[in-house]
Amino acid sequence: GCRVTYEPGFLADEEASRWLARLLAEAPFAAEAPVMFGKAIEVKRRSCAYGDPPARYRYSGLERVAAPWPEGFAPLLERLRERTGARFTFALCNLYPDGAAGLGWHADDEADLARDAPIASLSLGAARDFAMRPGTSGPARVTLRLAHGSLLVMAGATQRRYQHRVPPRLRCAEPRVNLTFRVMR
Repeated sequence: GCRVTYEPGFLADEEASRWLARLLAEAPFAAEAPVMFGKAIEVKRRSCAYGDPPARYRYSGLERVAAPWPEGFAPLLERLRERTGARFTFALCNLYPDGAAGLGWHADDEADLARDAPIASLSLGAARDFAMRPGTSGPARVTLRLAHGSLLVMAGATQRRYQHRVPPRLRCAEPRVNLTFRVMR
């Protein structure tokens, strides 16, 4: 019941570069301090959210309220719907300013999300590793290098049975923007 697909050239390089430049210039990225091990800890990653009002997403002691979809998102949302069959209502937008910013092991299984709906992850900018493991402990079983303009889709029971992460890569000096499109309940 788990499905993960990876499409390295979902966006052509030129289109991906335009989206990256636009989001770096216009997205209202804000610092966040998720609750980890019972404590709010500010992380290097910055985030914001877009979606169908009044969409909101609660995770790790945080709440992201979606700003309306920016002008020009409709064709991208339609392409994602055609590829996945899902009508996405929310996108969490994360900025990793450099390779020191990462994301620890987790599953996107919060109550705000429609159960087993696909999550489509669009990567822009620096290529970064994406690791997955079954359950909640142990080493990565799969590691992919997410390229500029690539699309990773996790669907079905993937969030219930696997965890994923973006490990730090200290030699990476370029930014990465990741949009994770979701279906909210």
